[in-house]
Amino acid sequence: MPIPQFSSFRPDIKPALEAVLQRCFQRDRDKRHQSSLDILTDLEIHLYGADHRPINERLGVHLKELFDVHDLIIPALPTRHPM
Repeated sequence: MPIPQFSSFRPDIKPALEAVLQRCFQRDRDKRHQSSLDILTDLEIHLYGADHRPINERLGVHLKELFDVHDLIIPALPTRHPM
């Protein structure tokens, strides 16, 4: 059974957001986002496009990595490139 096109239910969903949603609901785990930070990255790129800048959560993660602060709540940044 294929994953439905969400834009068929909501025509105001843009193709870029449809792509993020489709990736979230992939049946094959390897094709899905591997972490919540991966989803966050894709949504940031969708929202801000070429003006993509890190939001506070991502900046906080970067600073914790920079200063070697270990926190169980905020994981390390993913190593994959956002595109």
